[in-house]
Amino acid sequence: MDALINRVTKKTQLLLTVFFVFCSCISNAQTVQRIFTFEKGDNYQKRTFLNSTFIIQRGAKALTVTSSSSVYKTYKVTDVSDKAYTFKVSIPKMDVVITAAGASMHFDSEKDIDTTSKIETALKYMVGKHSDVLVDRTGIILSDDDFSDKLANDTLLSFAGIQPESFIKGSQFNVIPNFVVKRGIKKGYKWKDTATFSRQKMTTRFWIDQVTPTNTIIKFKSFVTGDLVNSNSTGTYIVDNKSGILVQRLIQSISTGYQILNGVVYSTTRRISLSEDCAKKDEKTSLPPDDSFMVVTK
Repeated sequence: MDALINRVTKKTQLLLTVFFVFCSCISNAQTVQRIFTFEKGDNYQKRTFLNSTFIIQRGAKALTVTSSSSVYKTYKVTDVSDKAYTFKVSIPKMDVVITAAGASMHFDSEKDIDTTSKIETALKYMVGKHSDVLVDRTGIILSDDDFSDKLANDTLLSFAGIQPESFIKGSQFNVIPNFVVKRGIKKGYKWKDTATFSRQKMTTRFWIDQVTPTNTIIKFKSFVTGDLVNSNSTGTYIVDNKSGILVQRLIQSISTGYQILNGVVYSTTRRISLSEDCAKKDEKTSLPPDDSFMVVTK
């Protein structure tokens, strides 16, 4: 399985990364910055479920790789100062299934692994590790202690729906959206955002779908165009009005493109369904059961 996936990734690295870059490019709707308030001991749990179908084809020959993953992350506030917060970020558990060409791999972090598998070894390495991330009161990362850069085969992991979380100084801490839902904003408010990555241009249109006493629901449509990849995505962000935390994210995406290797053209298609929720662990309203958030790629 590792050798098969490795051969595929060498041909498709750009397509594998576009979706995850997109996920991190939440729009900056306005220049106003919100001050976020956390207390020492606050503990948030995030669950990410991702289903993916990837097809690489040359002529009549095609290879299909499917994956299904669930990843749990915790974000605990370990220190508070007048200007910043320190978060301890860790992955307590994950479950991943990858199937290709009649072979399959199942990684369960609570069970023994195949130590000869580079994918399983990399996944196991991520579980239980932690990063101490210093974040200012507007959600900008000031410094970090990040273990994910030690992983040598990040592209392999993207087939599992896993993107090692990098904490880059100056970037936005990902439990906090980098747009501000200002008071008085109404249903129907719209804005547009653009971003570029490796000669790919992304245009995203956002609109406020609903405002309730507790949450603001934001819908979006995004289009990525470029030399090698075209992508369409739709989804929903739900922001907690009181804390400003991004409590839910739902994304459906399809990407098509081609890669040229040694003069040979390969066409590629990837369909992704992502469901992610984040909640304070000590809240009375706990996270729903796992199956209620599982999404199926059609």
